[in-house]
Amino acid sequence: MTNGELLITPPEVGHCDACEQVLRELPEWFGLEDSLMEYVEAAKSTPTLLAMEGENVLGFLMIKRHFPESAEVACIGLLPSHHRRGIGRLMQGAAEKWLRADGCRYLQVKTLAEAANSESYALTRKFYEAMGFSRLEVHPDLWQKWNPCLVFVKALTPESGARQE
Repeated sequence: MTNGELLITPPEVGHCDACEQVLRELPEWFGLEDSLMEYVEAAKSTPTLLAMEGENVLGFLMIKRHFPESAEVACIGLLPSHHRRGIGRLMQGAAEKWLRADGCRYLQVKTLAEAANSESYALTRKFYEAMGFSRLEVHPDLWQKWNPCLVFVKALTPESGARQE
């Protein structure tokens, strides 16, 4: 999928360096070194699509498949200088198109719940809602007590693209 000079690559494994490069630019979201390195390690075996501008990696989206009919946005990151330009929406749309074509019917994403009072994650939740995700439940202890998890879900029907604003 292309949009001008922007290229969204098909999901492939092995994008560790690209993921680490982007994650290190996002300390408000990925400031815990152990967690950051878990995502980098996961990129070795997790299908990851990239947002590229020429040779420059702008962002990535990792897709974890749980079952043939369900998957998860395992991690998404976009360089701060490219936020609010529609690139996250393009990556999410490309991931959903790929998953639908492979028979996936449901997509989930886990993020920080409102109880954590994070301005950065308030923007993340707003993004997922704009992409058509619905809040499913909060797991207060899935990660750590100070780090409550909110699960969003979305049915991947042919017409389940982003909400029209």
